[in-house]
Amino acid sequence: MSGEKKEEKMDRRKYIKYIGAGAAIAAAAAIGYGVSELTKPPPKPTTVVTTVPAPTTIVTTVPTVITVPTPVVTTYSTPSPTSRRITVWWTTMYLAAEQLATIQAVREFEKQTGIGVDITFFTEAGLVEKVTTAVEGKKFPDIVLTHMPFLAANIAVNGLLEDLTSFVNEIKNDLLPPVLEASLQFNKVENKWSYYAIPLLTDAYNVHFWKDLYGRDSAPTDWEEFWASVKEAHNKICKPKGIYGYGLTMSDLQTDGYEAFHAISKSFGFDPFPERKLAIDTPSNRKALIETIEFATSLYRQGLFPPGVITWKNPDNNNAFHSRIIAGTSNHTLSIPAYQYENNKDNYYNKMFTSVWPIGPYGDNRVQLNARHIFIFKDAPNKDLALKFLSFFLTPENYAPYVKGYIGRFVPILKSALEIDKDFWYNPKDPNIPVQVEAVTKRKGAPLLNTLHPVWAKLDADNIFPRAWIKVLTQNITPEQAADELIAQVKKAFEEFYRA
Repeated sequence: MSGEKKEEKMDRRKYIKYIGAGAAIAAAAAIGYGVSELTKPPPKPTTVVTTVPAPTTIVTTVPTVITVPTPVVTTYSTPSPTSRRITVWWTTMYLAAEQLATIQAVREFEKQTGIGVDITFFTEAGLVEKVTTAVEGKKFPDIVLTHMPFLAANIAVNGLLEDLTSFVNEIKNDLLPPVLEASLQFNKVENKWSYYAIPLLTDAYNVHFWKDLYGRDSAPTDWEEFWASVKEAHNKICKPKGIYGYGLTMSDLQTDGYEAFHAISKSFGFDPFPERKLAIDTPSNRKALIETIEFATSLYRQGLFPPGVITWKNPDNNNAFHSRIIAGTSNHTLSIPAYQYENNKDNYYNKMFTSVWPIGPYGDNRVQLNARHIFIFKDAPNKDLALKFLSFFLTPENYAPYVKGYIGRFVPILKSALEIDKDFWYNPKDPNIPVQVEAVTKRKGAPLLNTLHPVWAKLDADNIFPRAWIKVLTQNITPEQAADELIAQVKKAFEEFYRA
C-alpha cells in the first residue's frame, strides 16, 4: 500500500450534544488524511494520489513497542506497578517522533517522582469524542493536551476546568506573551476570565515554497511584492507545467480554511475583539472583511490556486505541496517541512524554504499564532498529582527536550527552552525552523480568535468565515453582502450567548 492512508469517514452529528453542531463538524472532520481531490472542483474532481508517511514503529528503552499509524489510539503505562497514578489524554498528529518525545518525558517524570502515568494518544477527533463522553459521564482524566484550540474554551465556559492562575503566575516571566493571552478563558458559570488552560506549544502561520517552482530562494515580506512574486511564479513557471503558483485552503470543511481567512483578515487590519469586547461592525472592520473576501476570491478567479481549494481538507495543501502541484502554500506549524525532514533531507535543506507571513498592505505587522492547550478538569480524581505532572513538565530542563522532539514543528512557549537549545532553534543553516521562531518571538503575535472566547470558538467550528469566500464564488453574491452576513451572524451569536 506504500504508506497511503484512506480518508476516514465519521458521523458529523456525533458530538452535537456537547460542543454544538459546528464544533462537532470541525472535530469530526479533523482526521481526514490521504488521497485528496486537489485540482478539480466538484462535481467532477480529479483524484491525485499522493504519498504520506508510512506507519512508524517506536521502540522505547523499556519493553514497550508503540506502532504509530495515523490516526491511531495507543496507550503507554508504567512498566512497574505503583499505587499513585494519573490518567493523561494526549493529542498526537502526523509525526511518530511526537509520541516518542512525550513518552520520554513521561518516563523521566515517573523515575523522579514515583507517580505512575497511564497516557493514551488520540487523534484530535478521537480526543474530542473521548472528552465528550467524559463530560457527559462525569468520569474525567487528570490531564488533557489538545491541538484543537476551541476545545479548552468550550469546556472552560461551563466551569469544568481547574483555575491554573497560580501556576501561570509562577512561570509568567518565562512565557511568551502572545500565547499567554491565548490561554485566558471565560467561565460563564462564575462570570469571570481566568487561566483555565496553559499553552504547551505554539506555532505561527507560515509560508512554504519550492525554490525551483517559485523561482526564488526567499520571499518578500511586503504584501504587494509578495503576491506579485507568487503571480510571476504562477505565470512563468507553474502554468506552463499545468500546476499552480499557490495553494490557499478556502474550504469550510476543517480548520485550515478559517485559519487562512483570519490570517488574511488580520493583514487587512481586522480587529473585531479589542480588549475582549465585540467591535465587528465598525467601519474599519467591515472594510477589512470586504477586502479579505475580495482578495482571495480574486486570486482564485485568476487561476492562481487549484480549483479544488474550496473543498480541501486540512492535509490537502500539504499533499499538494509534497506532490509539487503548487509552488507554495501557507500553514500553521512546520508540518510540511517536518515531513520533508523525515523523508528527504535534501528537499528540506536545499530545495524548499519557509518564510514569514507578509506584512499587511496597510502595515499591519501582526502574525497569527495558535496555542496548543493543556488543562486539568476541576473534578479530576488525582488533581494534586496532575499539578505535580504539569509543574514537572514545564520545568525548562524537562520541557526543552520534549518540545525539541517535535523536530521544530512547534515553538516552545518558554523563553528559557529556546535558550537551552539555541543551536537547534536558531541554526543559520536551517531554512525553516528559525523562521517560525522569529515570527513568534519578533513579530506582534495575534492569537486565533477561537482561543479568546467560546463564541468565537463556536463560530470557527461552524466555519462561517471561509464560507463567505465560497458563497461569493458559487452563489453570485458580492463581497459586501458576504461581509454583512458575517457581521450579522457574529453579532447574533454573541447576543444569544449572553442572553442564555
